Amino acid sequence: ATGALPAGGRAIVLSDGLATSGDAAGAADAARRAGVTVDGVALPRASTPVDAAVTRFVAPSPLHSGDPLTLQATVASTVAHGATLELTRDGAPIGRQLVTLRRGENPLLLSYRAPSAGWHAYRLRIVLDGDAVVANDTLDATTRVAAPPRALIVEGAAGRAGGLPALLRRDGIDASTTTPAALPKAAAGLAGEDVVVLADVPAPALASAQVRALRSAVRAGSGLLVLGGEHSLSLGRYAATPLDAMLPVQSIAPGGVRRRQLALQLVLDRSSSMNDLAGGGLDPKIAMARAAARSALAFTARDDDELGLVAFDAVPHVVVPLQRVTGGNAGPVGQQLDSLDANGGTNVLRGLESGLAQVQQSSAAVKHLVLLSDGVSEPADYAPVLARVRGAHVTLSTIALGRDADAALLRRLAQQGNGRFYDVPDARSLPRVFAQEARRSAPSVAVRGTLPVTAAAASPLLASLSDRALPPLGGTVVTRLRDGAIAPLTTAVNGSSTPVLAQWQYGLGRVVVWTPGAGAWAGGWLDRQPGVFGDAARWSERGVATPALEPALDPTDASRLLVDPLATAGRTLELANVEATLRTPAGATRVLDVAQVAPSRYAAALAGAAAGVYGVGVAAHGGDGDALPSAQALVAVPYAAEYALRPADTSVLGSLASATGGRLRDVAAPAAALTPDGGTALWRIPAGATILLLLAAVAAGARPRAPSRLDD
Repeated sequence: ATGALPAGGRAIVLSDGLATSGDAAGAADAARRAGVTVDGVALPRASTPVDAAVTRFVAPSPLHSGDPLTLQATVASTVAHGATLELTRDGAPIGRQLVTLRRGENPLLLSYRAPSAGWHAYRLRIVLDGDAVVANDTLDATTRVAAPPRALIVEGAAGRAGGLPALLRRDGIDASTTTPAALPKAAAGLAGEDVVVLADVPAPALASAQVRALRSAVRAGSGLLVLGGEHSLSLGRYAATPLDAMLPVQSIAPGGVRRRQLALQLVLDRSSSMNDLAGGGLDPKIAMARAAARSALAFTARDDDELGLVAFDAVPHVVVPLQRVTGGNAGPVGQQLDSLDANGGTNVLRGLESGLAQVQQSSAAVKHLVLLSDGVSEPADYAPVLARVRGAHVTLSTIALGRDADAALLRRLAQQGNGRFYDVPDARSLPRVFAQEARRSAPSVAVRGTLPVTAAAASPLLASLSDRALPPLGGTVVTRLRDGAIAPLTTAVNGSSTPVLAQWQYGLGRVVVWTPGAGAWAGGWLDRQPGVFGDAARWSERGVATPALEPALDPTDASRLLVDPLATAGRTLELANVEATLRTPAGATRVLDVAQVAPSRYAAALAGAAAGVYGVGVAAHGGDGDALPSAQALVAVPYAAEYALRPADTSVLGSLASATGGRLRDVAAPAAALTPDGGTALWRIPAGATILLLLAAVAAGARPRAPSRLDD
């Protein structure tokens, strides 16, 4: 219209105002510069029709056969009503589901497993009774599936991978086993493996060159799954090694516990009864208590841990303030322990409160109380102090010395303090009991026994977990979670959480650690929750690469096909000859006109292509004439934007009029709507009647109607 008015003038635009392509704002700016005023006449639309539309349907990026495949979809509806979703793959039905649509957008996730290798087309259709617009009921999506992933399982010794190889093969993963000595010493040797599994492999079993190759492969995108066990991680000399630096958990050197790791607080009864002889021996019980405290001193001094002693009768006495014990101060601390004597009554509660106040001052990772008594204390309410013990992450063990001790009270205190109870009839056993308790309370690099497992963080590795209780472990290697890593599964060791399953990103690759290994420590996990291990392998596997020349629809313009060889293969194809052929849904083929639109970027127009799945073949020749690898793909062309379900306030007519100094006109008065301001009517009444009839026809029949009911 602007071109038809070279001297300026007025253009009147009759439209529903829903722009589907082009640059309306740019055209309005050109009209303004040419002196053309634009008036808008908004054609009336019928009342909002019953319409449900698939407005978004996205398949995942290329993936391996058997990988989790999640289709993301959005269905928009003008009404709240029940409807039916129908999903097909390559033309065959794979899912049908009744859904309840709410008015507006309804996001959906459809979860499946990736099928066999090759290109696959998915089609989603929404079926709603009385749907007035059937053209927007269906969208297609395509994805490329590669061969099943390859997993190389390195066993520290034969059988250490347990049932994992068979488990992965049942999950569709091409799994093979090898020895540490056979692991390649160059990253190129691992190029064919999508994930490497180290099954209870000690660090010394791998040469430096093998670790460097593995690190390079993972940083370049390969996956790594590490199974702990009795010869791996902290037990396999991983601490402070290049292998350990790749993992989401940090191994601990056995015997190398950090300073202030353990705070051991002794709370000992010094009442008059402690002067009695030690169960038939020649020494009083208080002397055996001093000897027992000496054994705890020797243990804490060896690892530079902390030790404190509170003695109690009717009131508490701080004999040794809690402090770090080293070879340099062990002598003076021992002299303080030897000053312990016996006199007075028994008040267990006040002694426990004083000991807790001491240990709470420590910043050690593990805080432990050992309470000893040989008598019956005054009645008291222990619930508040026990709540403070648990709240401060302190554990409490108790020792009932002799037959006169209140064993029932001390057993209850230990149970509620998450510690251990010892019934010691003979005081001569105290040094051995104290030494044993000190060893048990200190952090260890391995824990054996029945260990409950807790789901601690959301992760795709837990997608297969059932609602039933998680199986306990028979043991685990103790490690520390690194900053930036996630521990989806944990267990409690000495009151502190330790990782069972951990994950993180390392370069372009992903690394997963399962600390118990695949042996007896794993309990029933491999049998009762096998999906966790398959999901761990598939989450960490190398991603599927995009081959050179693979075509795709322009994400901003579905009527254009793009080929970007530089982005896909890293090789510039400047001045190359790019050829493309298109296969329509009906099976016809035609040649596309491919043109270079940017450096190493080529495009072909798909103007007029109806909605559906098209096959595209691309071939190219380099500037020297050499043929490059060809590529095949499926692309899904959506329905025309004209059929999109959009709100009524998206009209562009108002902005056009505002940009050019025009105005919106009322279609209810057609003669006035088509008359210049202050002028004479351009049409007489018969013409106005014709316009009214035309507008009514457009409003009533612009889009095809669906039958009132769709058969299943």
